[in-house]
Amino acid sequence: MQPETVGWPSSTIMTTLLGSVTATSSSTSSSLSTSSASTGILNGSLDSYLVLDSACSHRPVFRIRGFFRTIAYDASVKMVDSNGKSTVAEGIGEAMCSLPTVSPTGAPAGSVNLAFSEAVLSTKCPVNLLAVSNLLLDKDGKARDNDVSFKKLKITLNESDPATRKIIPIEYKHGLFVVRFALLFAASVAPANSKKE
Repeated sequence: MQPETVGWPSSTIMTTLLGSVTATSSSTSSSLSTSSASTGILNGSLDSYLVLDSACSHRPVFRIRGFFRTIAYDASVKMVDSNGKSTVAEGIGEAMCSLPTVSPTGAPAGSVNLAFSEAVLSTKCPVNLLAVSNLLLDKDGKARDNDVSFKKLKITLNESDPATRKIIPIEYKHGLFVVRFALLFAASVAPANSKKE
């Protein structure tokens, strides 16, 4: 079986992050390669956010174990960064998080929990990446009833059903489109010992 390639983060995101680091501190690009990279990136100001990445594969990439309900090692999934360096993903599993929602007028309206059945754990990724394609399409490429509007700064889930429609606000921070998240699991969940070769 051929290894699956998961891109992270796109060169646009890496350029933005590198530019922000350079503008806010004397850090160099080497600060982006450490496992605690986000604490050096904009002083951790993106740690509570998912970066919306249109160049990411259908698998979201999370750098925090607390996203995952289950994690297993899977040697068939290879991470490739924007410079072409590759490494095997630290884990694959079912991930969940809670995202704030707003009413059509923009007033706070609770939250919605999203689940991702094939998310990637990579503690070396400098930010948490939410694949836009995962919101718009299922794994087989079939359109979901969701919309992502960068212009209107919102993600609409169940767009055609007013009874179940949810609106997630998008923020624009440090040149990136992001959504705030809350973890549902303890951040110290350890990867499973099972290996899928």
